[in-house]
Amino acid sequence: MNLNKLTQNLIEIGLSENESKVYIGMLGLGPTTILKIASKTNIKRSTIYSLIPSLIQKKLVTIVEYGWKKMYLADSPEKLEYMLEERKNLFQTFLPELTSIYSQSETESLTKYFNGLDEVKKAYDYILSKVLPGEDYLVIGAQDDWYNLDPIFFEDFISRRSKIDLNIRIIWSYSELALDFKSKQKKYGSLIKILPKGTVFNTNFVITKKNLLIHKLSAPTSAIIVENKGFMDTQRNLFEIVWGLI
Repeated sequence: MNLNKLTQNLIEIGLSENESKVYIGMLGLGPTTILKIASKTNIKRSTIYSLIPSLIQKKLVTIVEYGWKKMYLADSPEKLEYMLEERKNLFQTFLPELTSIYSQSETESLTKYFNGLDEVKKAYDYILSKVLPGEDYLVIGAQDDWYNLDPIFFEDFISRRSKIDLNIRIIWSYSELALDFKSKQKKYGSLIKILPKGTVFNTNFVITKKNLLIHKLSAPTSAIIVENKGFMDTQRNLFEIVWGLI
């Protein structure tokens, strides 16, 4: 049995180091005394006395009375799940306030830069990690130049994106590849419109609720991600205008 590993595991879910050692030490003792716990864990009795109330509050220790004698019993490790649930419930109580503070900062800008194909692929993965089911995912650009940068990666990306249940709408410049993807749009969970022949893009735009990705397709390829509500709203409105005209 790796006690150090178990101690670290308990620390990671919210117990202090000494709380973890005391609880692990008590598990095999049954109803016991502070003296026996101290002997088992090599922790001072005064320290254990200070830890017991916290462990009781976390429902990991129960006081048992034998006549006039007070003893302590470690509760089942399954109670750790209850502790985690309590922490989750607590988090839910102050999440709205944190979200409100976050929303107040939406007028501020944050820009991330990605240079080279490997970094650009990370930008797309980042965008995908931030979207939630039911949200809009809007694209306008050139399917050929985008897809052909790395067909294996972007085919997998399209597949992963389709599994999130997003509202995906795409405007591609005219090409045979774009027409092919349009014929498969239901497979990819998207709606695709094709611009008239002669329309050329050397940049892809991806607009989501939280981010705007601007991807320069020509070599050397690069991308930026902008988090700015005003800027994203403008780009979204422009997308809707173009979408309505096709």
